[in-house]
Amino acid sequence: MKKLILWIATSLLGAGMAGCSNSDVITDYVPVTIQIKALDADGQDLFDPTRTDNLMEQGITFDYAGKTNRIEVEDTPLTREYLAVIHPPMLGQKEGGYYVSIGEWAGNCRWEDETVVINWPDGTHNTISFTLKKTGVNHAQYYLDGKKQEGHLFTFTYPANQ
Repeated sequence: MKKLILWIATSLLGAGMAGCSNSDVITDYVPVTIQIKALDADGQDLFDPTRTDNLMEQGITFDYAGKTNRIEVEDTPLTREYLAVIHPPMLGQKEGGYYVSIGEWAGNCRWEDETVVINWPDGTHNTISFTLKKTGVNHAQYYLDGKKQEGHLFTFTYPANQ
């Protein structure tokens, strides 16, 4: 009798696992973030904390959802399980340069024309927007001042008139 119960349990478990398909696999939802870099006319990094004219010290803000937020550096650890929220912007380093990361927006939601306005210290601004219609791995489409861009890293020359 024990063998019969074990065989039935094993068969049911096997049948349950055989019924899984790739569409049943849990998808990791990548949050949407915006990353910005700022370079001077000579291509030097204006977010580098060792520079005396570092833009982080000059008061950059961004506008989102009717609220103006100052960009300040905060070191926030990332974890796998968390609720995606707008964090204070974080200064990161990639490919030998610095960038500011703004976000994050939940990757398992649909977003339509979410807009962030970057306010530069000289009074100029740039508008970054994104649309995410397909959830799962980040399929967001990004726009800079209304023009479609590839990827979520935006590089600016500051001041803009140089």
